[in-house]
Amino acid sequence: MTEHHSPHNDSDSASAINWNEADSVVDEYLSLVKAYESTNSEREHDDLYPQIIELTPLLELLAERLDPEHYSQGQFDGKSPSIFLLGEYTPLTWYRGKKTIHRLKGIIDGRQRRDVLLSPTGPQLPASGFHPWVWDAARNLWQGKHYKQAVFEAANAVTLQAQVKVKDTNAEGRNLYSQIFSTKDPDPGKARLRFLEYDQDQSQDTWKSAHEGAMHFGMGCALRIRNLLAHPDHSESTLTEQGALEYLAALSILARWIDDASPIEFQ
Repeated sequence: MTEHHSPHNDSDSASAINWNEADSVVDEYLSLVKAYESTNSEREHDDLYPQIIELTPLLELLAERLDPEHYSQGQFDGKSPSIFLLGEYTPLTWYRGKKTIHRLKGIIDGRQRRDVLLSPTGPQLPASGFHPWVWDAARNLWQGKHYKQAVFEAANAVTLQAQVKVKDTNAEGRNLYSQIFSTKDPDPGKARLRFLEYDQDQSQDTWKSAHEGAMHFGMGCALRIRNLLAHPDHSESTLTEQGALEYLAALSILARWIDDASPIEFQ
């Protein structure tokens, strides 16, 4: 797929630059000039010179578009008045052309770094700040770039800690979270987790939202993250680093909610 970006010259943003083709033209020019300078044969010069001149209109167009403040007509044809000596073949003939073309090369090659450099900076999310249940389970696999397995093990670790907290190792996955955060009273052998900072008597709606939100979030993590990662034929098997980091962040939230909640057993 051909890559297109906005031009370096913002005043003409309606027209896109084909950066791949621009890079190809610049490389072709540099290659031809290098070949021209490496030989002393007039015959070879006569073969190369027309090819260089054929590129001149494209290079002038690129220079005018990408580097207008440094652009001047005729820099690419080896005939700059201050250095051109008629009938002599000298590297100085192409000095100004090469200088300008290297600037263009820098603009083209540096476009991605420029976008990063000038883009607004967002908050950084250090993985070491995730809940210990999550990061301790994922750390070694993550350092080995095994992102899918790192997330899978982190999800399993959160499940295990939830089971330990409510003293029930039978429930797992979506059933575990639908049970422990249920707004119903505890059943025998099936404790609930409660956020004590929310008073059910003072605000029933707020209390219900806190627990049902945690319940559905936990079920979502079990179904959409843990379960799909367990299926090797699913697209999640090619999980990217960024995607894996976001999954760990979600699991870290779930882990903190479980860790902060208090177990309430059947009375």
